Amino acid sequence: MGGEAGMMSSEVLDLDKVFSRASSLGVSELEVVVDYSKTLDMATVRDRIEKAKYSSSVRIGYRVVVDGRKAFHGATITSTSDALRVLEDAVKVARISPRDPYWRSLPRGIGGGVEVDVYDERTARLDADIVVDVISSTIDLVKDYDPRTSPVVVSMSLGVGERVIANNYGEEASRRETSVFFTVGVRASDNGREGVYYEYRLYRRLGDVDYEGLSRRACSRALDSLNAKRLETMKTTIVFEPLIWASIMTAVLVPPITADNVQENRSPLKNRIGEQVFSEEVDIVDDPHMPWKPGSRSIDDEGLATKRKKVFEKGVLKTFLYDHYTASREGKSSTGNAYRRSPWSSPRPWPTNLLLEPGSSSLEELVRDVGSGILVASTVGEWLSNPVSGLVNATISHGYVIKSGELVQPVKGLTLSDNFYEALSKRLIGVSREYECLFNVCSPGVAIRDVVVAGK
Repeated sequence: MGGEAGMMSSEVLDLDKVFSRASSLGVSELEVVVDYSKTLDMATVRDRIEKAKYSSSVRIGYRVVVDGRKAFHGATITSTSDALRVLEDAVKVARISPRDPYWRSLPRGIGGGVEVDVYDERTARLDADIVVDVISSTIDLVKDYDPRTSPVVVSMSLGVGERVIANNYGEEASRRETSVFFTVGVRASDNGREGVYYEYRLYRRLGDVDYEGLSRRACSRALDSLNAKRLETMKTTIVFEPLIWASIMTAVLVPPITADNVQENRSPLKNRIGEQVFSEEVDIVDDPHMPWKPGSRSIDDEGLATKRKKVFEKGVLKTFLYDHYTASREGKSSTGNAYRRSPWSSPRPWPTNLLLEPGSSSLEELVRDVGSGILVASTVGEWLSNPVSGLVNATISHGYVIKSGELVQPVKGLTLSDNFYEALSKRLIGVSREYECLFNVCSPGVAIRDVVVAGK
């Protein structure tokens, strides 16, 4: 192991000592996950920067196996001594844990993978002056946009990190990445009426942050919301903006395609590999190698190489997503989709960049072609939709009536309800060529006919 983990100095963590101590404690298998991270956070209250925080940490997590019993345990550390104490606690937990009948072994052959662009040197410098400039410029833009607009919040978080994964078989893998999270919220006020609109995005590099475009759109839509109305209950065509459909996919489609939910009978897609689930126009891939996208990575959270895979091809279900454990239950190989919430979390299968393949028309052309309906720009509550039944429920907090292919009237306070599988198999009109990523789920704009919308 060389006694040194990636970006960390050997003074912080000596992996050789960790594995040596594990052997003396009777550990048969040990997986170590170490996260090194630095972050810079700034945020405003109204139009002043009130929060500025720099932080760094080293966190360690263990998956230990003792006499066929396994446990997960970890903590934030500052030294190898801390890491050894955490290891001893993990071993104690393992010794009293029940045996898992599905457990086979730790993954082997970690490392390698395709080089992916997810680390940006400029972003990694965590330059506070750049963040101040972006936030100040955003505040000025919002205040100057219209006398009725003012900032509610402007925030930016820069992060740089490395994840190191090693096991007692002498294998080690690591990946580095940077991130930028930007948020702008705008309030519009006019004669006692108020409207608020937020825009937020996760990026990999500073150069991609479109703070001007996001600020202008937040201002425009906050002003539009001053005149938003409710409509009568109806069945109509809905055009979902990319981030809205990505959010719906996250809530309704992601859980059913993960192997753990399939194996525990929590997926409506169980036993449907090779079946036609959606219309032939629907292709959905899991692509970890898209440059600079939030879910891109060369290795997964078990250190195994990631790969691009078709989840649905022409509407046919082709594969579920597996980590090593769920794959072992079926005598298969991992698809490279292991995900951990923290270094000490049990890994589970999860998408990298789950992408509904875009179409050929622009979103503007899609709106024009549907003629009449509603464009949905923001929603609340879609995360409570049912992934087992596929039932989608959401409240439209900001949208527009489409008339003769034009956006004519802002609307709000409407509830939409639909079945995700029926919508994509029988009532899909089209998808746009532009797409956006909501964290690790990416989607173009989507038009669905005959959606029930409840209003007055």
